[in-house]
Amino acid sequence: TQYDPNVGIAPHGLCYEAGTLPLLIMFPILEKNFLRLLANAARPDGYIPHDLGIHSFDHATDGTTSPPGWRELGPAFILTVYRHYRWTNDKSFLEEMYPVMTRALEWDLKQDKDGDGLPEVEGIGESSFDATSVRGVDSLVSSVFIASLLALREAARVFSKSEDEAWLSEIIYRARKSFDSLYNGKYFAAWRG
Repeated sequence: TQYDPNVGIAPHGLCYEAGTLPLLIMFPILEKNFLRLLANAARPDGYIPHDLGIHSFDHATDGTTSPPGWRELGPAFILTVYRHYRWTNDKSFLEEMYPVMTRALEWDLKQDKDGDGLPEVEGIGESSFDATSVRGVDSLVSSVFIASLLALREAARVFSKSEDEAWLSEIIYRARKSFDSLYNGKYFAAWRG
């Protein structure tokens, strides 16, 4: 299969779309190298780009609705790196990525405007709901965000980073409580706001 430079590869695509398990299982070095490219393209504030460019690997973009920055890209990056570690047991790679994962989380925490532990979306195409005007807390971004918190806390445990574990546990507690408010007794509402 030949790479098509007109198609960007996004971290959320590697996390929960695009047949990524075969990539991890059959070509773990390819996934690892892609994750390094994403890490190198991360902005100083921690934002993980949507993809590595439409026409080349040296032009990271914010994606189809840029700007704004998408809310689930950092969490998807965290999950994909941690999944790579769990599959390959490559502790040195996890250690290399840990600071990038932490900065990615910090960017998403800044999107939590009301302090409830979950990033809000503003309805301007900053999530996989890019064609739908979703405002407030939504169940997709929130569930991926909480999963990334759990993965990052596990990564902190690998390196015995007890301060990070405590910090992440506090965020997880608030985020889960807020997420539970989306449950109406039968199902989770798509969004609140």
